[in-house]
Amino acid sequence: EKISEIKTVLPDLVELQSIEELEIANLELLGMEKRAFTFLREGKYEQARKILSSKEYELQKAQFLALIPVIVAQLNELQKNEITAEVHYSNRFIGIAAAVFILSLIAWVTAITNISKSKRKLILSIAEKERTQEALRKSEQYQNLFRLANDAILVMQPETEIVLDANDKACEMYGFKRDDFIGMSFKNLSANAEDSQKHL
Repeated sequence: EKISEIKTVLPDLVELQSIEELEIANLELLGMEKRAFTFLREGKYEQARKILSSKEYELQKAQFLALIPVIVAQLNELQKNEITAEVHYSNRFIGIAAAVFILSLIAWVTAITNISKSKRKLILSIAEKERTQEALRKSEQYQNLFRLANDAILVMQPETEIVLDANDKACEMYGFKRDDFIGMSFKNLSANAEDSQKHL
């Protein structure tokens, strides 16, 4: 948007090729960053990192940053020629040059800020993924310990004494499948256990 504003402010005398190249480089950078953020949202952290650290991304960034001084130089040349040719219009062109320079500077600062934020977000996302994977691994270890324990273990709702989970040994001991066990009242289980003891 800012680059389009620059185009509208400049007089017809200025060659717009460098500004168009800057706009193309800017659009390429934005496109790469959008793809990287899409990968981040999809959990594809490595693909996002590859985009933001690719040679193509660095090349576009370098091209973008290299064009800013060219545009500023063109504007400075325009300003010099206008002052020489028409002194009474000099204030107008100084204002234009300053506005373009400020807009270019804002675009440059925005680009650098976006690059820094992108890299920071990528690093934080990767760290968060690693923490989640570690928590999942520990959870699986606890699940295996619970499921394969040599003692019968029941997890119950304290107030209602309803079975929430049962390990393999409890299923074997009471003679129920795990899915049948879940949702049973412990009082019913106690009665079944007493009946089982009588039959033994």
